[in-house]
Amino acid sequence: FACGKLGSAMAHPAGVASLEATGYDHCQSGPREVPSSALCDGCEEEIMAEVQEAMLRWLAENKRLEDYRLVEREIQRLELSSATLTERTLSTQEIPLERHMEQKLTFPQIRCRFSMRSATSPIDQSVDLHSFHLLLTVQIRGEAEVALVDFTGHRSSDLGRDEAMHCVDHELVRRLQQMLLPSLPSPVLLLDLLLSLPRRTSP
Repeated sequence: FACGKLGSAMAHPAGVASLEATGYDHCQSGPREVPSSALCDGCEEEIMAEVQEAMLRWLAENKRLEDYRLVEREIQRLELSSATLTERTLSTQEIPLERHMEQKLTFPQIRCRFSMRSATSPIDQSVDLHSFHLLLTVQIRGEAEVALVDFTGHRSSDLGRDEAMHCVDHELVRRLQQMLLPSLPSPVLLLDLLLSLPRRTSP
């Protein structure tokens, strides 16, 4: 793994929208956990269509790639076979404090799992700390599930604290690139493609 500390959560696309979306209130009564449940029944086809559109959009933004036509054909072969979305919320008097969203995307050769946690905790009476955690794991057919990207961001409501840290398994990124998109000139581009895939954060 290669790990690093980013000076701002704004430096990582996975943290930006989700941190901004976690402006939850808080109160002092005891927490209540809502069991995991599938979200958006019947929307599997919608998620799959959004993922395919995102991959085509990524292609359109990278038309200057060497061997573009080869990359295009390889991406077209990455047909998504299934998609699921679940949510678990830890709340206080119906006010969400922590939300855990999990989205699984299954391709013919691999399964990607985006696990996203967003939470709010008070720093003092007037300032809250919003936190976001993204764990992207990959399971290659016939192998165990392993972490590919681990990102954590924190931002206070007064912007006095704004930081992020990340870890990436670059060896696994290289292996996936050779397996899925061998025509890409750099494994980093595969990582960019995976992180550009849409991740729903609400029903």
